[in-house]
Amino acid sequence: MVLEELIELLNKLRIKWLIRRGLRIGVNCYIARSAVIDDSRPWLISIGDNCTVSKNVIILSHDASIKRYLGYSKIGAVTIGNTVFIGAGAIILPNVRIGNNAVIGAGSVVTRDIPGNSVAIGNPAHVVSTTKELVDSHFVRLRAGVCFPKEGWTEGWGLTKERKRIMRESVEGRIGYAD
Repeated sequence: MVLEELIELLNKLRIKWLIRRGLRIGVNCYIARSAVIDDSRPWLISIGDNCTVSKNVIILSHDASIKRYLGYSKIGAVTIGNTVFIGAGAIILPNVRIGNNAVIGAGSVVTRDIPGNSVAIGNPAHVVSTTKELVDSHFVRLRAGVCFPKEGWTEGWGLTKERKRIMRESVEGRIGYAD
């Protein structure tokens, strides 16, 4: 077994262990192997269908910052709706609801509810646009910009050293898109 396959297997086992302990997770979700889902109270966490939890995301159902003073940790449910994208390094704190079709920007710290169909960024995370506005702006850029289909431009799909050079030069100083 190749190391990458072993790491993926361990991630699947970790998620199954959390589900056995009460984590609710919908269908067709991607949970990056470096994502941290609070294992102290996973039954307080619910992730909807078609969600992406990117690399180094942390989802917490407890906060022990006051435990030394009070003897108790704060706890709260975390509910993530359907078709939510959580960018790399984001932190989701206890007692937060993220609505359907929301996008949470990379590195954001979600301290309060985020409504559905919205894009939230920052620390603390705040809504900056609707999901539709984000998608529409990228659709315009996609049509006018540099786009690389999967075949021929992705590892395992015929990507060559020369195509890597072309891709690197094509996106220098601008955004491109890849399948």
